[in-house]
Amino acid sequence: MKRMTLIMLIGVTLLFSGCANLQTANELIKNQKFKDAEKFLIDYTKNNPSNSDGFNKLGWTYYYIGKYNDSIESFKKANKINDNNNNYNGLALSFIKLKKFDKALRNAKKYKELITRTNTWRSFNLLGYIYLHMHDYENSIINFNKALDLKKNSYSYLGLSDTYMVKNNLIKSVEFAKKALTYLRSDNYYSEHHSNIHNRIANNYYIAGKYDLANYSYKKAFKYYPNLNSYTGLALNNIRLGKYIEAKKNFEDILNSQFNYQQNFTYYNILGWYYYYTGELDKAITSFKESNELKEIPHNYYGLWKCYKQKNIIDKKEFYKKLTIKTFNNFIEKNKYIHKTFLLDMKELKY
Repeated sequence: MKRMTLIMLIGVTLLFSGCANLQTANELIKNQKFKDAEKFLIDYTKNNPSNSDGFNKLGWTYYYIGKYNDSIESFKKANKINDNNNNYNGLALSFIKLKKFDKALRNAKKYKELITRTNTWRSFNLLGYIYLHMHDYENSIINFNKALDLKKNSYSYLGLSDTYMVKNNLIKSVEFAKKALTYLRSDNYYSEHHSNIHNRIANNYYIAGKYDLANYSYKKAFKYYPNLNSYTGLALNNIRLGKYIEAKKNFEDILNSQFNYQQNFTYYNILGWYYYYTGELDKAITSFKESNELKEIPHNYYGLWKCYKQKNIIDKKEFYKKLTIKTFNNFIEKNKYIHKTFLLDMKELKY
């Protein structure tokens, strides 16, 4: 009898402990503290291996902290217990992050089969983004428009904006980004999304060479939700305007912020351009190389070429010229539409 009572007590304790772990994890997820939620969900799924909800939440937690292979495994485990549209959505998004677009497409189509009719627009929106990543812009536009036919929403308008931006149709890109703003709720929960849209508008103006308009939009983005994109956008725009004191202030703000700029290749690339235009060539070279260690991009080699050209170091100038042309050509092969800034830079390299 005592043994039976003890077993029951242990069972009840484990049950309440598991519920407490899931409840705590839910609160942490709600507050976007995903790394803290991870350990509670690992404990919960270990003690409740037949609960699909636990694995689903663990999948989303892994997704938001960037552990995409782990998120895929968790969503698959959740699906084995309960085949669910939310799991297929998570799988599709995780495969997008890993650039496995064929697998993303298969899971997005399964998501579309299982999702409720009122949310079908979400599946078309997801398909639109996958086709956008695959550089299939015709199907991207078709699916974003299908989503909008079912429900006017900011995400699909923003998807159209992104698609037309890579197609170099900057007028349409700005037009759709502004439409995205009109369908966005104004509460604090959507402040980051507001910021992202204003950043898109600013990027379009920047590419078009309308730097004053770009400055206005970057500042609007910063007002809604200060983030690294807004800071670096403002810095690069101020460099283009020749406002080096303002650009220096932007970089000082980044250094004094909580942003993880140390792992951001864009930050070091833009810092390189700041040093180049203010004549600090050795610092510019260091920054371009730091950016390239994080991600190899044509504009790091282009910056190094310009630095060594300015310093008149012939062998290094020629070395980085060849690397710049090679990486530019690789980029052009992978992208059907090229921003005019890339083409102007390529033209300069021929002289």
